Amino acid sequence: MNRLISSFAKNKSEDIRIEIKELKGKDILDIRVYTALEDGAEKFPTGKGLVLSPGDFPDFKKAVLDAEAVLKQERLLR
Repeated sequence: MNRLISSFAKNKSEDIRIEIKELKGKDILDIRVYTALEDGAEKFPTGKGLVLSPGDFPDFKKAVLDAEAVLKQERLLR
């Protein structure tokens, strides 16, 4: 199963994509940087990313929420 969950621009030539994929018979959450070699070209996955098992997601989510709280506390995020 490959299912795109979300995608957003990192910069002019790169996107960050969050997908559910199957790897070696197991479902994973793949958070990966995709890039294009030239403007307008199809983007492809890079080695920059993070692969999580579904069981690791609650800890990852907590870490992201903790990061959000600190960024707000430091006035780096509204």
